[in-house]
Amino acid sequence: MKRIITMLATWVLLVSMGATSALFAQNSKKNLIVYFSLYGNQKSVLTDVDTSASRTLYNGNVRGNTETIAQMIQDEVGGDIVLIETENKFSNGYNAVLEEGKHTKNTKFKATKTNIDLSKYDSVFIGFPAWWYDMPDPLFDFLDKHDLSGKNVYVFATSGGSGLMRSISEIQKLEPKANVNKNGFHVYYTSVASAKGDVVKWLKNVGAK
Repeated sequence: MKRIITMLATWVLLVSMGATSALFAQNSKKNLIVYFSLYGNQKSVLTDVDTSASRTLYNGNVRGNTETIAQMIQDEVGGDIVLIETENKFSNGYNAVLEEGKHTKNTKFKATKTNIDLSKYDSVFIGFPAWWYDMPDPLFDFLDKHDLSGKNVYVFATSGGSGLMRSISEIQKLEPKANVNKNGFHVYYTSVASAKGDVVKWLKNVGAK
């Protein structure tokens, strides 16, 4: 009888250790939420009315629209948030930013000073404001400099109307060995502050939550 009890106790202990190991492995997986935002990459925090549309009030703080969505994602899945910063800052005025945001090779706004060790991350969320129906140039530069092979990649964007368009397919081309989820998240800039419910729904749909 004592032998049976000992065997049962050993079995329970092994099962418990296995469950603990599985839980530890799950919790050790880490998320990176990396985003580019005009807010944080301009010459001044003071901008004209049109350019300030790239900002919103969230949890009592003024944030960039894309930063706000990044924060919502972090609130739900955890992980580190990193702003992609450009070597040169964008102008404060809307019309000037429109010109600077056009896709031109070797633009001075393409180079980024953001460098991240991706080895500790399993999933990477990539966010940006959609400019000229595509990703801003700093995103292309960031992806050129970072290898996302084997990572689960989720894409989110904010905009005044253009949506994700071809951005996901562009990322798939730039990162062919990454697991880029085809279902991205997009929100119109006027709906950013109230997008939490939609963000949660998206995270569940793509299996990130």
